[in-house]
Amino acid sequence: MPRSIQQSAVVNWAETGTGHAFVTAVAGAGKTTTLIDVMEAVGRNPRNSIAYAAFNKAIAEEVKGKLEKRGIKQVKVGTFHSFGWSAWRKAHPKCQLSKGNQKSDLIKADLIAKAARRHQADANADYAVAVAQAEHLIKQIFGVVLKLVGYAKADALRPEHIQDDSRWYGYVEHYGLAEDLEDASLMGRAVNAAKAALSISIRMADELADFDDMLYMPVIAGTPMWTNDWLLVDEAQDTNPVRLELARKMVSPRFGRAIFVGDPNQAIYGFSGADSAAVDKIRTSFRTVDLPLTVTYRCPKAIVAEAQKYVSHIVAADEAPEGAVFRMPEDTFVTRIKKFKDLTPADAILCRKTAPLLKLAFVMIRAGQPCHVEGRDIGQSLKKLLTKWKIDQGDVDAFLEKLEAWTMAQAAKAQAKGDDVEVENLYDRLEAMRVLAEGCHSLDCIAQRIDATFQDGTPTTTLATVHRSKGREWENVFILGANLWMPMQAARKEWELVQENNLIYVAITRAQGTLTWVDVPAE
Repeated sequence: MPRSIQQSAVVNWAETGTGHAFVTAVAGAGKTTTLIDVMEAVGRNPRNSIAYAAFNKAIAEEVKGKLEKRGIKQVKVGTFHSFGWSAWRKAHPKCQLSKGNQKSDLIKADLIAKAARRHQADANADYAVAVAQAEHLIKQIFGVVLKLVGYAKADALRPEHIQDDSRWYGYVEHYGLAEDLEDASLMGRAVNAAKAALSISIRMADELADFDDMLYMPVIAGTPMWTNDWLLVDEAQDTNPVRLELARKMVSPRFGRAIFVGDPNQAIYGFSGADSAAVDKIRTSFRTVDLPLTVTYRCPKAIVAEAQKYVSHIVAADEAPEGAVFRMPEDTFVTRIKKFKDLTPADAILCRKTAPLLKLAFVMIRAGQPCHVEGRDIGQSLKKLLTKWKIDQGDVDAFLEKLEAWTMAQAAKAQAKGDDVEVENLYDRLEAMRVLAEGCHSLDCIAQRIDATFQDGTPTTTLATVHRSKGREWENVFILGANLWMPMQAARKEWELVQENNLIYVAITRAQGTLTWVDVPAE
């Protein structure tokens, strides 16, 4: 397909313009093809060094394959993690990447030892007693400590700012971490432990690094990076401060140029450390020119009309088919599934929440309709709950009682803090576990069911949260329960409300053929 006027403008700017650019690309605008065209154009000069930073490994591999087909050989393709890790390993050849919880376990042991020494000194206690007290404390706060350290690394927190309480409590407030502690009065200790944990992590990083260190350490340590005449950054709306700093290190300081491609209306990962103001910061920091890609080549005209309710500037291609948008109640949808069993791998069912997807998945499985739920890591997080309390393997009821009591306590704390989003998430997780436990007589049965249900990439009908659907497309998309859960009523903060609307837009624009809103009855 020939380039559009807008796509040609991006390539022409790369060939004849100066400075840096931000390409605002709507969903399905052909941004990857456009970037490959840019790399082909600037690659005609054999002296140009080019790097392409993909958002994840799967996209990087996809782009590598497309470049190979075109015979474009001088592009270094990877993720920011892979680029950062290469530089760090070159500077520290003996450094190893942490396997599983290896590094966090070592940090935890160090924190326990430090806390034990303080207990012993403060109370003049027997050391064994002090260790037991320290283990109990660290067990209570360690989950929050790890989150705080992760957010600090995403924020590129410098060692000289580690003792700045305002930075740490800013993370607590922004990400709603207070309700993660059963005893809210322990937040001060969690913050102090996070300061110590980050310092320990930095000290260990020459020999043992974790996933976040692959970005963080090259930035804060001033590690030399390979610089490039051209850097192309995909999914730039989900950039965080440490990625942005790494990007700057990768661009040749004298004549290097960068193209950032993204869509602020598809920014949906603020909860995980992505900067909700990333696009504005990129534009300001790099003084970019703005180049639009407003035509979608994925979505039919009827679906574009739905998307325009949330993003007015998205436009359907002239040659786009008409497509269709439907609405039906959930019971009608379920009856259709049971009667016809006609959903295929070209179909996807998306939802804002996990528990309704699980319920529907089990209905489909019992009806003989092949399907899978995307998200192995969701499954792993649910499996961790199975080991949270010391409960007999065969006592599923006792486990559910413990989980319900813990959820109620956590929800009450979140409610007191005004964090209604976390309240919704807690109850969604509880309901998901109840669904998984139905008919099981042991915790092992629940674990096996989790493994069997949460699969990625299986060639059957996909059920996925909207977050999981990002970057994907299907011929027919069914959006389950948007009438109740999109936007999530619990969202209160401005950045949360913006990203809730972004989620609706993302869900709509996954569809290549038809879109069906499946309404669920009021709860």
